[in-house]
Amino acid sequence: MNFILRYLFQKHIEPEREAYFLGGYASKWGFDLFKDKNFREKIEFEKQNQTEQDRIFNELVVTALVYVLVFIDDKLDQQQLKESRYHFWRNVLDSIAPMYLIRLSNYKIPQEFINTWEKLIDLRLTEFYERRQEAYQVWDEDGPDEPNELKKDTWIGLEALRISSMLHLTRGKAEPDHPLKNILRTWLIGYHNKLAKRIGW
Repeated sequence: MNFILRYLFQKHIEPEREAYFLGGYASKWGFDLFKDKNFREKIEFEKQNQTEQDRIFNELVVTALVYVLVFIDDKLDQQQLKESRYHFWRNVLDSIAPMYLIRLSNYKIPQEFINTWEKLIDLRLTEFYERRQEAYQVWDEDGPDEPNELKKDTWIGLEALRISSMLHLTRGKAEPDHPLKNILRTWLIGYHNKLAKRIGW
C-alpha cells in the first residue's frame, strides 16, 4: 500500500522528505539491533559504561546510514533506477546526511555533537569504499563463485561494511570468527532487503 501511494504521489514528494525518512529509518534499524538481547549478550553490553553504550549505538546507526548512501549511489552508478527518477534519487542521496544532521538538531542535540556526526559519516563512508576495494581483491583470489542468494557486488559490499562495523564496535579486538559476525551479517542482509523494496519508485 505504501509503495502504491508513493508511486501515485511521487511528483509531490520532495527529495529532502525522502532523505529525512531514510535517515530516520537507518536510525531505527540501528536501534532495533541495539536493543536485541542476543546482540547485547555477544558484545557484553552490561559490562560497558554509559559512554561506551552510547558509542555502540552510534556505530550501529552510522553503519546503517553509510549503507543507505552506498545503496543509492550504486543504484545510480549502475543505472538501475528509472531514468525519469534519476535526478530525484541523486538529490535524495545528496540530502541524506544533511537531513540526518537536521534530525539531530530537531532532537536538541548540541551542535558540537552534530559536527562530530558530520565528520563520522564522512569518515565511515570513505573507510567503506577503501575496505570494499580491498574486499574485491581478496574475492578475486579465493571468493566463492555464488555467494548466498545475493549478487557478488552486493555481498562484497555487505561484508566490507560488516567487518568495519564489527571492528569499530569492539574497538579493533574482534577476531574473524567473533560471535557478532553472523548477527551483523543477518542484520545487514535484512536491511538491504528492506531498502531494495523502498528505493527505486
